[in-house]
Amino acid sequence: MENNRFSAKGMGMGSSFWDASLSHLKFPQEYMDQILEWMKDPKNFLVLYGGVGTGKTYLCAALLNDYFAKTKDVRYFRCNELVSKVKAPFECSNGNYEAELSRICESKFIVLDDLGVTQNTLWQREILLTFVDKRNADGPTKATVITTNLKPSEIEAIYDKRFRSRVFSSNNLILHCDWEDRRMNLDWEKDFYKHETF
Repeated sequence: MENNRFSAKGMGMGSSFWDASLSHLKFPQEYMDQILEWMKDPKNFLVLYGGVGTGKTYLCAALLNDYFAKTKDVRYFRCNELVSKVKAPFECSNGNYEAELSRICESKFIVLDDLGVTQNTLWQREILLTFVDKRNADGPTKATVITTNLKPSEIEAIYDKRFRSRVFSSNNLILHCDWEDRRMNLDWEKDFYKHETF
């Protein structure tokens, strides 16, 4: 994979994701068809939810490598990294965190991985709700990929009903990764993360 600062490697993802590609991913064919169709005109949210080890983060890396990196207008954050990124300038200048968040949200593509892994303080929930509001408002012209281990009902319990409504809107592509943790199956893992040259 070319060393592109907008690729999975350039975004600081682990080395196991540097060569990630949709051609290596073993999602159900129905899901792959929907993802590829969404990528023809990416907008609004692509949301993947389900248990750990189901390939959600690998898909994020594959999208970065195969599509988003070529645009050079993409940001990747784990949920806690986004909160820290927004919080740092606010604490230093005692300013308005929304200014930094607005700057981040200017990107055409944003990948938010592992929604819900933060401590979920009132401050963190406010940042994430504002982020979702901003990206939802720009949905027709910008695309956001969100992954989470949480169910919709858990999202609502941690954040609120409005947050759930934005994330799981019928305008978005919602995919439930409801299969078992495939990282626990080493034989399957060899097949899941193929590394042929293509």
